[in-house]
Amino acid sequence: DNYHNGEDFLDELLATVPGERFKAQELRGEFIDVQGPGFPEFDPRIHIRMPPEGMKVKMRVIGIDFGTISPTAMEEFVLLEDGRIQGTWEFYQRNANEKQIYEALATRPKSHILVDPSSGGEYGLIKFLNRQGVNARPAPAKDWGIRFRLLGARLAARPPAIFFSPEQRNLISEVENLAFAETKNGEVLLDMWEKGAVDHGYDALAYGLMKLDPAMNKVP
Repeated sequence: DNYHNGEDFLDELLATVPGERFKAQELRGEFIDVQGPGFPEFDPRIHIRMPPEGMKVKMRVIGIDFGTISPTAMEEFVLLEDGRIQGTWEFYQRNANEKQIYEALATRPKSHILVDPSSGGEYGLIKFLNRQGVNARPAPAKDWGIRFRLLGARLAARPPAIFFSPEQRNLISEVENLAFAETKNGEVLLDMWEKGAVDHGYDALAYGLMKLDPAMNKVP
């Protein structure tokens, strides 16, 4: 609101202050609920980076959360030689059909494809991709707690155990803004997101982590 500040100064503020919640607090003077955020460990200064040049990839996975009216999200992550996970690519599109999903997958290196288990069925996305020669499989679980713990544990790890590519802007926005639901009495529910929360990219990531993370594959 200070008319002495030029546009360049405002642009610089928006670019340098990390996270939507932190922007709301620092730039718009909003009071932010510190109990509500689902992943308070997420720090854009730590968890966002470009994929390193010459990185040695042990496994590449694409998780898919198929939407009809809601956006379809595909998130690609790789397991590095040191056991950490790096994001590399994102597809995020409303009203995407099966053909568009297949064509987008065709542009990526060979990967394990893990799809929302409810997107199967005789005429579902998994069957369609299999008929096109894509080895897509249903994710092994849809449990809310498993998805939450797989990402939360890696965000909390030090040194960092997961990184997002700056190109995964929709996924980053979701992780920054996901918050737990609250009852009318103000009680925070730790097993569901707030009503209307956008979590398509997050779900796609979680399905990918079910293949990448040793905890899901009983590997020490």
